[in-house]
Amino acid sequence: MHWVALPVVAIVLAGFAYLMVTAARRHVSVELTRTVLRQGTEELDVSDIEAVLPPAMDSWDEPQRWETARILGELANTPRGRTAIGLRLRGGTFVRAWAKDADRLRASLDELVGA
Repeated sequence: MHWVALPVVAIVLAGFAYLMVTAARRHVSVELTRTVLRQGTEELDVSDIEAVLPPAMDSWDEPQRWETARILGELANTPRGRTAIGLRLRGGTFVRAWAKDADRLRASLDELVGA
């Protein structure tokens, strides 16, 4: 009987691990098209972005307004290994986008927003 239970438990654990890995990858993925920026599970129309803000300065001064803004993707913090990018949306609100290659995302957003 134990030889039957062990494979069943292994299959259940493997299935659970697969679901966890898939969900984690989905929540920290970034996709940018000409019309939409997708950060995790949240989509933002590129037309709603008014400006891509300059990088934060490493200083002891007061943080810039965007550095304390809401993070895109329905997350509590910037995902590990990612760097935040400040965005000003139409209407004056600020949000933080994020990416592993923040310079590349910033350049791509600048190109789309500036066009």
